[in-house]
Amino acid sequence: MTTITLLLLLASSGTLVTTTNPFQIPKDAEYEIVLNAEHIAFNTPESGSIPYSIRNLAATKLPVPEIVWGSALVWDGKACKRNPTHNVSWNGIAEIFPKGYWCSVFSLDDYLVPANLLTPGRHTIALKHASTQSNTQTIFIEKTDIPQGLLERKGSEIVAAPPEDLALARTYPSFKYKGKVLAGQRITILTQRTRYKVGESVRVLHVLEAVEPGKGVHVMGPKTIYDECMDGKLLTEEGPGKDPYRGMVIDIPLADFNYDITTYTFKEPGAHTIQWKGGGASVQGHLGLESNIIRLEVVEH
Repeated sequence: MTTITLLLLLASSGTLVTTTNPFQIPKDAEYEIVLNAEHIAFNTPESGSIPYSIRNLAATKLPVPEIVWGSALVWDGKACKRNPTHNVSWNGIAEIFPKGYWCSVFSLDDYLVPANLLTPGRHTIALKHASTQSNTQTIFIEKTDIPQGLLERKGSEIVAAPPEDLALARTYPSFKYKGKVLAGQRITILTQRTRYKVGESVRVLHVLEAVEPGKGVHVMGPKTIYDECMDGKLLTEEGPGKDPYRGMVIDIPLADFNYDITTYTFKEPGAHTIQWKGGGASVQGHLGLESNIIRLEVVEH
């Protein structure tokens, strides 16, 4: 559920530079922007990545950063400006030679599409810069509570969670003991089972679901788990924390699985409870949500 936007995939011919000041576009510039989307259906808006190319039709060099950073995404006929926080220092091909081309990929969160327009269903998209507009393509946002991938942190790296964790996450829609809804949202924790052996790892998955529109789900992650308790005692740091957030915010009903997976082991047999009282990104502050309570039984080998 995490989308990584690639700045540069391929250039057939051009000048490689590092710059924070893009070159100006020549007055006699002539170019085309072409969308090349192969996938047209995306589970959520933040998972939408679209390949495209810029083709230089003129006899002079064409600056790439000026076009990319100055472009707009035409979403269902409405031009949406590029997110200025995504206009980082340019490190790559800065000019396209005459009759050359440059290819890349953009993500929907590279542009400031109003959240109320990012609805499930059929949409049209195009890229536009100045008077040049690309071809129009149709995409589908298919809101679903079944994740296609699951991530976790391993030290400083973000890696794919084991297949059994993803399989567990996909049972969420049918899970009967979700957390209580408060102000249109709820949080839920999941474990593979409730009976474990001494020394066996208990992996806890975390889900925040907006059951109503307009709740501003901060979908990028994995986000740090705060306020998780075992047997009524705090095990993690107390929230909401101070983690920065620069990802997409979605205002449609949605289940967000982009949270760290916590792991616990027990040295002795016994009964224990786990409950999560966090949820959301740090920038949202305390949401006042409480998850379901998982009751564990730990037994001897």
